[in-house]
Amino acid sequence: MPRAVAMGGLFLLAASCGTASAQECNKPLRMVDSWKLSPAGQGNFTVPVSVNGQHAEFLFDTGGALPSISAELADSLKLTRHQSEVQLYGVSGNRAEQYAVVEFDLGRIVHAPSAQIMITEDNILTPNFMGKFDFDFDAANARLNVFSGDHCPGKVIYWPAKAATAVSYTDSDDHITVPVTVDGKDFRAIIDTGASLSAMRLDLATYVFGLKPDSPGMKVVARRADDEKFVYYRYPFKTLTFGDITVRNPAILILPDVMAKNADKDWGWAGGHITAPPENLKLPQIIIGMDVLSKLHVYFAQSEKKLYITPASDPAPASAATGP
Repeated sequence: MPRAVAMGGLFLLAASCGTASAQECNKPLRMVDSWKLSPAGQGNFTVPVSVNGQHAEFLFDTGGALPSISAELADSLKLTRHQSEVQLYGVSGNRAEQYAVVEFDLGRIVHAPSAQIMITEDNILTPNFMGKFDFDFDAANARLNVFSGDHCPGKVIYWPAKAATAVSYTDSDDHITVPVTVDGKDFRAIIDTGASLSAMRLDLATYVFGLKPDSPGMKVVARRADDEKFVYYRYPFKTLTFGDITVRNPAILILPDVMAKNADKDWGWAGGHITAPPENLKLPQIIIGMDVLSKLHVYFAQSEKKLYITPASDPAPASAATGP
């Protein structure tokens, strides 16, 4: 039975996430590349990339379905636009349906001479463009490290950590989806480094917790000017738990699900969902955004389909993982 450890009143964590089989393995963890991330406002970060030989900053977005290039950058590079068979939708139902072909370079891990990339309002880098590499997202130190997936299972936490947990994930609509618990109720959540804030669907908040717009504790925090029904609420939930980690008093927004309703709009911000037909669009049950992820250090083991998580940490020593 894992030992629970209290960390500053914010987290409850398991002390270990290793396995017996991992102890018998001798494959070292090998770092392939590493980038200093640039703050992008509201807690998000960008990664330096090269598009047709030109430097660009792309939002690191684990909640995005496909990588995309902004219309502004596409126009400045004089890229030819093509009609895509894929439609890409954002949380408001806005649609992108054009792509361009570019030469795309991402350090030592990606060189794509003819990459097809969607055209939206933002430059977005998603994990499915990073191949089978593992990646270590260290928000506290604004660092993204990339590792070979050929390593001992469970032996990935190379930074100083008093406690850790491991959570298995699934790929759902190209999203990293994990089981979570909010105030004792089970949900499925996507891990979204491109979202500034965590969120829950209003219909689920009503069904599971009986919460309605006029319920005690429900507070209106924002409205969309072009949609009177798109109102953001906040409710004082007590706990958000995934794996053996509990985040206390999470600031979870509650949103109406308008993706399918607005799916016939002209494209706007997009990056979240691929679907056909549009009426099947639906927001995830829970979105775990940077308001929560900034308090954590998360290793995405794509080779194992697991997340290894500790509280945010100081930088690891340079010798902790072998370099390229």
